[in-house]
Amino acid sequence: MKEGISGSGLKWIAIITMIIDHIAAVVLEPLYMRLVSPGLFEDAEFMSPWMMEHKGVAALALLVPLMRTIGRFSFPLYCFLLTEGFVHTRSVWKYGLNLIIFALISEIPFNLSHDGLVFNWEFQSAYLTLVLGLGCMYVLSRVETVKKEAWYRYPLLFLSVAVFSVAAIQLRTDYAAAGVLAIAAMYLLRKNKVIAFAVACVILTILSNRIEIVALFMLIPVSKYNGERGNQRFKYAFYAIYPGHFLVLYLISFLVGGLGFAVHR
Repeated sequence: MKEGISGSGLKWIAIITMIIDHIAAVVLEPLYMRLVSPGLFEDAEFMSPWMMEHKGVAALALLVPLMRTIGRFSFPLYCFLLTEGFVHTRSVWKYGLNLIIFALISEIPFNLSHDGLVFNWEFQSAYLTLVLGLGCMYVLSRVETVKKEAWYRYPLLFLSVAVFSVAAIQLRTDYAAAGVLAIAAMYLLRKNKVIAFAVACVILTILSNRIEIVALFMLIPVSKYNGERGNQRFKYAFYAIYPGHFLVLYLISFLVGGLGFAVHR
């Protein structure tokens, strides 16, 4: 085994930072909003006296931004891992099918945790953004077979990215076009992974209106990436954690009275 961090190691970093972010977004931030502005919510009278009188509001005011900032590490890492997975997979179609299946499975838990609705066509999960990113990379890989001297090579590259970016916007996926562009940039710049990751973070920061630039701290583990997949024992668990943790957070949020204020967008 090579020295450094494997793909599974990077996945654990992405998963842990994602869960930290979503605990804040789905449970703590809505709860904080209800505690400081109970008049904004019709069901405020049903909140327990302990919640209304709890003195930890100031702590939440500090904890929530910190957790959400840590969460910014996650999506760029997922984009990086998606790119690596595409480049090294034995079957793009099987890889894509797995993503599509879990993207569909994720929609209901994602909707429940964000809006308390089973179906919501106004906002789709980042899983779907990854699916579109994978499709974009596949098309780009086909375009790359065109001779560099061909005049239409670069217009085709641009058009390929544009089509999938527009699709993300129309489907209203999390990160939308910014996510697709970040994935495309990582793929096209894949020969230098550090530069590719940094460029993607800048794209996400500029276009997604989030402080994804803090994910540049993840250049440290990315630079230590050894190119190996690592332990694949939990391969499908990595897929399932996304819908699973949203379902758990929905139940927790429902129990503590935080549900009903979508703040993750």
